[in-house]
Amino acid sequence: MGDEQPFEIKLASAKVKPGGVVKGTVMPLGDLSKARGLEISLAFREGTKNLIHFERYGEPIAVAGGLASGQEVPFEFELPADAVPGHETPGAIIGWVVWVNADLRGREDIKGFEWVEVAAGQEPAEPFHSLAHEGKTLFKSKVSPIPAAGAAEWEDTRGGLARKFSKHSRWDAGLAIDRSHLRRGEKLTATVTLGEPDPGRKPLRVGVRCAKFVALYRGGDDEDSGVRVHGHPNAEGTVGDWATLDPASAEQQVELSVPEDGPFSFGGEYVLLQWEAVVQEEPEPNRLYDGAERTLPLWVFP
Repeated sequence: MGDEQPFEIKLASAKVKPGGVVKGTVMPLGDLSKARGLEISLAFREGTKNLIHFERYGEPIAVAGGLASGQEVPFEFELPADAVPGHETPGAIIGWVVWVNADLRGREDIKGFEWVEVAAGQEPAEPFHSLAHEGKTLFKSKVSPIPAAGAAEWEDTRGGLARKFSKHSRWDAGLAIDRSHLRRGEKLTATVTLGEPDPGRKPLRVGVRCAKFVALYRGGDDEDSGVRVHGHPNAEGTVGDWATLDPASAEQQVELSVPEDGPFSFGGEYVLLQWEAVVQEEPEPNRLYDGAERTLPLWVFP
């Protein structure tokens, strides 16, 4: 996760638990004796191809005046008790950093950071950093509600015109799961029912998937001005676990796993990682699927 930096940032511990202490030293690799000051912060960083967002936690450490090359500045911060570990996927990266900013006179500030490896903690009472689930409109209709813990069953709540014009509103597959909250590496049981079982119908599958949506750019000063979001629930590289169903069976139970090294549920400023349980007709090879399916939202903890 590291980039070339203008500072040497040394961490006292290679890995920190949620609620633990991040401590170490910052040393400039060049002469900053004419700087007006230095600021060190603990922050959560989201990055996509074109966008970066930092959210700072706690009070920053401010150092007035300049620093000579090789001069060390100590720092110490407390991680939030519900801090999540970092994760990287193609086109997106999230995680904790020690962020350093040197204020130069009449010149552009010098910035640097170091990634902090955070261990998975206890399951928090509330999902961490769920900005997209708390009224943010960046991802609009792509955001599923945070599910309640426990079992869940798909219900067709649409009616009237929505039912009349929905292409798959009368699709006969039903879906139920025995749990909606789980950790990476854990399993759930999915039950699929078919109203019209038939060995000649289209092949079916059931699974869990993590759809990734990332913001590509934002233009203008308004909160949502010029936002373009990229992603698809069945895009190539989507993480998940799938099982083929028997189209002639009226009811089937399948055990599914969330990959231990996969992403966890996350809704931030520019990155959305969203888990679902799904039953669908098998997609055609090399094509994004947009056919009949049922989904139930999951919340996957680190």
